[in-house]
Amino acid sequence: MKKYYIAALSVLILLGVFYWFYASSPPKELRLITSNNDDIEKESKETNAAEYGSVGYGLKDLNGKLIEEGSALNSKNNEVTVVASVDNDIDEDRKYALLIFEDYKQVNFKAENKEQEVDKFFFDAKPNSSINFKVSVPIRSDSSELTFVIVQKPEYKLKEQGF
Repeated sequence: MKKYYIAALSVLILLGVFYWFYASSPPKELRLITSNNDDIEKESKETNAAEYGSVGYGLKDLNGKLIEEGSALNSKNNEVTVVASVDNDIDEDRKYALLIFEDYKQVNFKAENKEQEVDKFFFDAKPNSSINFKVSVPIRSDSSELTFVIVQKPEYKLKEQGF
């Protein structure tokens, strides 16, 4: 019986220590995940992007400050608001779509001045132009990652090949 009390007390102490570590750890911050700028520059040089044109993108806070990869995002009332920017340095009109993922799950958001939330936002870019639009994303209080994905030619379909 004495061994039972010692084992139970040991388990309780162990659980208390784990709880203490968990409760005293700092809260998680919401982080932005984007492509690494160094990787983009390296790929641009390897593929001669200047010769063929390129597409650039980024996010800014409402004060115009660039949001870098891994930056903590500030939220107000469980909502993150940023300005998305896309540079279409290609000599053709292009259609793009914006998708947003919160902790790897696609979420609804508001883009531009639209009242309705959408799960994807389509926009067109003229040749050699830049486009900026405001995006507001409602987030959960326990979110740890927010990912913005821009898809070019979202309605592009490959020809079916008959075999």
